[in-house]
Amino acid sequence: MISNIPLSLRIGITSGIGLFIALMGLKNTGVIVANKDTLVMIGDLSSHGVLLGILGFFIITVLSSRHFHAAVLVSIVVTSCCGLFFGDVHFSGVYSIPPDISGVIGEVDLSGALSLELAGIIFSFMLINNII
Repeated sequence: MISNIPLSLRIGITSGIGLFIALMGLKNTGVIVANKDTLVMIGDLSSHGVLLGILGFFIITVLSSRHFHAAVLVSIVVTSCCGLFFGDVHFSGVYSIPPDISGVIGEVDLSGALSLELAGIIFSFMLINNII
């Protein structure tokens, strides 16, 4: 079924999803902000959040180009430490596994994953996996 969809359309859908995720990331870091006239505009590039986002992206890019498999994890750790230093990240304690997990084991409802509402998401992942 997936092979009947033209390759250019599959690549276009995958690219559109990637650009949408990139747009959300740029908005959350503050690189772009909302504007009523042009919809988006460049944010304050000198703020700590934007600089941390750019630093994280740069770390991922450099480490990935050197085929370092933990590039994203290293970027998260480094930018979190820098955020603690700048005061943008606040440490609120250590999270741990609850002492008793017996009420959670076996309580997963997988029938909800096969509902029609999730068909579009499952179809999108099938497209992405067949391109790679």
